[in-house]
Amino acid sequence: MFFFGSNNGIKKGVLSVLMAFIVSLCTLGGCGRAASAKEGEKKGSEKVNTIYEVIPSPLTGIEKKTASSGGLVIDDMGGDSINYGTPAAANGKYYVLYTSMYDDDRPSICIFDENGKNDQTIKLEGGENCQVSCMSVSPDGRIFFAVNSYDEEKDKSAWEAVCLDKKGKEAWRQTLKANDSYYIRGMASTKDNTFLLSDTDIRIIDNAGKSVKKISIPTKEFYGNICTDGKDQVILAGSSGDGFIAWKYDPGQEKFTKTKLNIKGMFGAEIVVSGVGSYDFFTSREDGIYGLKLDGSKPVKVLDYIGSNLTISYLQGCAVASPKSMFLISYGVDNDNSAALVKQTDPSEAVKKVRLKLGCSGADPDFRKTIVDFNKSSDKIQIDLVEYAYDESGISKFSSEIAKGNIPDLIYISPEMPVESYVSKGLFEDIEPMFKKDPVISKNKYLDNILDAYRIGGKMYFVTPSFNVCGMMGKEKEFKGTKGLTIPQLEKMIKKKKADYKFALGVVNREMILNWVMYYAMDTFVNWEKGTCSFNSDSFIDILNFAKKFPKDINYEKLDWDKYDAAVRSGDQLVREVFYYDFHSYMMERYGYFGEDILYMGYPGDGKNGPAIQDGMTLAMSHESGHKKECWEFMRTFYLDEYQTRIETGFPISISALNAKAVKSMNPETYTYTDENGKEIEEVIDNPELTLNGKSIKIPIPKQADIDTVMKTLKSLDCRARVDYNISNIVLEEVGAYFSGQKSAKETADVIQSRVKVYILESK
Repeated sequence: MFFFGSNNGIKKGVLSVLMAFIVSLCTLGGCGRAASAKEGEKKGSEKVNTIYEVIPSPLTGIEKKTASSGGLVIDDMGGDSINYGTPAAANGKYYVLYTSMYDDDRPSICIFDENGKNDQTIKLEGGENCQVSCMSVSPDGRIFFAVNSYDEEKDKSAWEAVCLDKKGKEAWRQTLKANDSYYIRGMASTKDNTFLLSDTDIRIIDNAGKSVKKISIPTKEFYGNICTDGKDQVILAGSSGDGFIAWKYDPGQEKFTKTKLNIKGMFGAEIVVSGVGSYDFFTSREDGIYGLKLDGSKPVKVLDYIGSNLTISYLQGCAVASPKSMFLISYGVDNDNSAALVKQTDPSEAVKKVRLKLGCSGADPDFRKTIVDFNKSSDKIQIDLVEYAYDESGISKFSSEIAKGNIPDLIYISPEMPVESYVSKGLFEDIEPMFKKDPVISKNKYLDNILDAYRIGGKMYFVTPSFNVCGMMGKEKEFKGTKGLTIPQLEKMIKKKKADYKFALGVVNREMILNWVMYYAMDTFVNWEKGTCSFNSDSFIDILNFAKKFPKDINYEKLDWDKYDAAVRSGDQLVREVFYYDFHSYMMERYGYFGEDILYMGYPGDGKNGPAIQDGMTLAMSHESGHKKECWEFMRTFYLDEYQTRIETGFPISISALNAKAVKSMNPETYTYTDENGKEIEEVIDNPELTLNGKSIKIPIPKQADIDTVMKTLKSLDCRARVDYNISNIVLEEVGAYFSGQKSAKETADVIQSRVKVYILESK
């Protein structure tokens, strides 16, 4: 028999779920702790969700221990050390398919209980050009696989369903008729049948391997998987249309019927896992694992990643053997692949900590990792993340919570938040006194212009450890001395050069022109501190008239992208929207798209604003928090060298970290090889290239002069990009009448001015 071995020659497009996961419990290690009752009564506290901790499993024996982390790490050794297949669970046991470098890559199935006690290990024979797509286990312990094999001579792939008995011996195999694009993505087994889900249909094989039935998927647009309720009910669940829906199999009608479970909106489920206990099945989202019931009741979080100190960016696989145990295979924040057996903690062992509630409408993986790292390192403070976006529209939910007085201790600022309105209501705490008194931070040097740009009314409300830059790029010889673009200036240049509006500013339409103003030049027309606006000004009317000259829509499929990419060098495009994320962003523009000296300018407006500062992660402290000292302990970590020096995307605000980033960009990693003439050649790893008009342009390594140019720009920034979606929506709602000829530009501007003025007054 064979199962999987070398995948050389596997036909392109046939993907294996058996992906390489380097086991690293450095990130999955650590025990989450619940709060004491006393701490839970404090203002700013919240009762935590179900907390789990990592415990050893039989797979620990094939891994290497590291005393520093207390976790389990596999040495890379030049390649992937362990490959894991999708895990399964049945009768309180886990079934994990894996190959290990420490066992000659021989495929094995490790079977163990929820306490990690090994029950059995089944060694399998390898097979050339074969891959296991999925695995399931029946209630009586039989194991089922979907195996894809590829015949190099015939250039053809084939699928088989294979059954092993309890001892790991092959009981039967059944060939599945399918074309080359067929792919099995999920399996589920009951006591009588095994179900195989593909992109096109569902195959049902009786567990004796004697008959195969084919039924259709009950919906055309389906993104999910198949599982059981842990008993004998087969469930199909996933995203379809505008919600998350579940169907159950009716053996009498031999088809799937829709259940009451229908979660509207973006539920964001990642995987579907067979149920156990009171839950029919489980699914995961970026914040944890949820239990669901077919009766349509609200999903219940049963494992909280951050509460359990798990840094999981994406869950690749999961099995649940009991209500208090799970086996996880995940993709981590640091591009590490991890696996862990986790068990529910005992509340009686809880460590007393001050619990801080951090509210957000969505947090990125790196921020989640920072929270987990802080929670692990602190024996006094625990951060609990509350994500409002999962309940309803994130901002509306957050605003309603504020109205009720349920204000979190810390607030993760997202772009759509009406920050100025929150400031006017006294929601945020001025953190400058803590910033200046901090014994470490007060001695460090930061970009003062960036700190100043984030002040509102002269006060420091936000921690923003990194930033990007956005603006318009043009040839220096044509825009010399320009800080910010104006409409008359652009109109004059377009006329002089006889440029086509379709290419003059890049591939943009009317709405994009207006969005530039709303997102990156809002301060030109709104004075938040004074509570005034000037959308009826000549400058804004000029923008309306200018925007109307651009296409209403863009057909991207018919766009000549080669011509567009080379439009700056050819002179057809006058300016180009550019984002700076690092020093290489400048190099790509200067030596790639432009090929000559360039000037970074502000978006079209009154000409007073230069390029805009774009937020990285932004955090604020609630003025109402009863734990301001503890809040600052967390906030300050973003200013420290440990965090600042590991910022990859964006510019750190620490001057020393920024300088270190500059030095690193001038000294990239290289590798050496010997060419056909025996000469050693040194090349830069990941050295970028740009292709224009069929010609490849090598982007050089930054030199000190290039670094100085970027640094000059960074230190001159004095305005930040900030959008108020309520104002943006007002503008976009009203301009339609002007673009269609129903109103003049002035009439439209007057209406916008009136509506925005009322909105600003109501926001105070």
